[in-house]
Amino acid sequence: MMKPTLADDMDRKNMLMQLAAANEVSKTTAFAPLGLNIKQEIKRMFAEQAEQADAEREHQLEEEERAKVESRLAELSQQGSGGMPPGPGGAPMPPGGMVMAGPPGTPTPGGLQRNQSAQEINERAEQIARQFLQMQPAERRNALVNLKHTDPDTHALVKQKMENLRTQAASIGQQQVLAQGGP
Repeated sequence: MMKPTLADDMDRKNMLMQLAAANEVSKTTAFAPLGLNIKQEIKRMFAEQAEQADAEREHQLEEEERAKVESRLAELSQQGSGGMPPGPGGAPMPPGGMVMAGPPGTPTPGGLQRNQSAQEINERAEQIARQFLQMQPAERRNALVNLKHTDPDTHALVKQKMENLRTQAASIGQQQVLAQGGP
């Protein structure tokens, strides 16, 4: 009689996996020759599924926040171009399409001034985004959390500007590498 070879062992493992997939043998039996613990693998699978669900939920919230920002920007642009939709409570917006969410000249917690045009708000949000990108990651995270709690609209706009700046920087870096004869 011949000794079993490595190929025989691989064939046996493959056969056990196929039988487990067809529910002819237990997964414990199929996984044992591979050195796997079925209970541990099930726990890991559930943990991975929970992580995936969390990531999807976070992505969905970011997309909703981005949509809010784009909607707000469109609204502000419309106000700045003379098409003045009604303000809060149906009252007309002030002349010049300025945003009046509080007393004129009152700073919002994010540093934006009430009574600013859409362009001014955009410029200020980009300035804040540039400042945040220069911070250490932990410091930036804290600043973003504080901004989110104090001024969610500005937070959303700043996050969008940060993402735009990162994309631009990556594009510029790629162009420089290609210009130098890189891959």
